[in-house]
Amino acid sequence: ITASGVRVGPFADHAEADMVRRRLEAEERLTPRVVQQ
Repeated sequence: ITASGVRVGPFADHAEADMVRRRLEAEERLTPRVVQQ
């Protein structure tokens, strides 16, 4: 995900968002819910 918010393309944008979502879900499983920033 680009900081400027520029979309490279619908496919690339979707793939990136999917990757980020999966990583966040994995981190949520590993980290205790108490440690939220």
